[in-house]
Amino acid sequence: MAIVVLLVGIMLTFGVGLVQSQMENSAITVTKKRQEAIRDALIGYLGKYHRLPCPESALATPPAPNVSFDGIEDRAGATAGTPPIPNPATLCVATFGTLPFVTLGMSREMALDGWNNFFTYQVSNTPYDWTRSASFNSGNQGGITVNDRSNAGLIPNTTPAVVILASHGKNGSGAFTIKGTRNALPVGASNPDEFENTDNDSIFVRGELTDSTTAASGPFDDLVMAFLAADLVAPAMLNKSVLSFDEQVSLALKDIDSIQSALIGFAIRNNRLPYADSTGDGLEDIGSFAGNIPWQTLGVAANDPWALSTPPAAAAVANRYRYRVTPALAATGTKAGFIAAAGDIVVRDAAGATLTSTAPFIVYTRGRNNVAFFNNAAGAGAPCTAVAPATPLAPVAPNCLGTNEVNNFSGTAPFIKAALNLPPFFTTNFPPTAGYDDILDYVAKGTIDAKLP
Repeated sequence: MAIVVLLVGIMLTFGVGLVQSQMENSAITVTKKRQEAIRDALIGYLGKYHRLPCPESALATPPAPNVSFDGIEDRAGATAGTPPIPNPATLCVATFGTLPFVTLGMSREMALDGWNNFFTYQVSNTPYDWTRSASFNSGNQGGITVNDRSNAGLIPNTTPAVVILASHGKNGSGAFTIKGTRNALPVGASNPDEFENTDNDSIFVRGELTDSTTAASGPFDDLVMAFLAADLVAPAMLNKSVLSFDEQVSLALKDIDSIQSALIGFAIRNNRLPYADSTGDGLEDIGSFAGNIPWQTLGVAANDPWALSTPPAAAAVANRYRYRVTPALAATGTKAGFIAAAGDIVVRDAAGATLTSTAPFIVYTRGRNNVAFFNNAAGAGAPCTAVAPATPLAPVAPNCLGTNEVNNFSGTAPFIKAALNLPPFFTTNFPPTAGYDDILDYVAKGTIDAKLP
């Protein structure tokens, strides 16, 4: 009888151990599958909005009207409502917190790991702010360091991540719970790697799962998934929800060519060029010589390839194709009057040499930055929002535009047509005066005259 009891006890012990092992493996599998689903949701969100959502601020109560653990990203300047409405142009309340599952169109269950704790979600905001569309372009890189732990020690990873999605594993140390609380943090002295994944900085650690208390980093059961820029951007580029800069430039050139053809066609029909759109409705406004292209009057594209919405949405205003016309060529209404009038718009190259002083009109886009793309007070590569000291060079007014972009931005002659010249990534000494990403073109007055009936 004693032998039977002993055997039964051994079998139960093995059975319990087997069940526990199966449950743990199941939790790991669930965690990894949900991380992959979240990655896919982030790719879709980036393709649609050209930004990533902010985390929910879990370390502290976010400023009203943001609400903790409601699944909505927490941003400064949110509009009160049920639920609150984030302002996508404002900064994140925090870059470390929990997944904004509602913002991503996911269920709360998908924001939980296999042990029913919230994933920790961190998104890069330096050197490029991935949470604001104004800062996005397809060449941006991340700023989160992810090191790998191996038997040989901690191996630095030289490719920075854009997003970290971390499960704090079976022990849940430092995890945010479904009750809206936070589990006790790992002890840094005995669990330095797990502590690194909870300390709200931009450094994380991945490693093999281990229960060993003698390992250099102590027990480790975190499941850390890092998303690099290529992991998010490449799929979005594949389905064309995100275009490469070269593709955007090519599209802009085609649009500008079509707009020029439409302007010439308008002149042939009316013996004049259209006035500019100064009110934003896409219709020419009599007496306006600089502003948006009158896209509705001409039946052409309103926005350049860097626009994130369609007209008449206010978010696209900075991305309207721009237009400057010679006053005498818009005011005339006869063939003789049109031919007699000369263009008066000056265009120069980057060195200051005059390309023409008699352009009848200019069509252009301010490029991917709309305003600027330089090292400045907002950070390396960030769009300039204020004239403020920057290291190592002070910005060039207005709003630290490159020297060759200043007149184009204001819409006053002389305009500059130059080769594209973009700041290299992670550069701290790129001269702000040198950057240029405007795309500008014009035709000779004689080209239009020759086509008049």
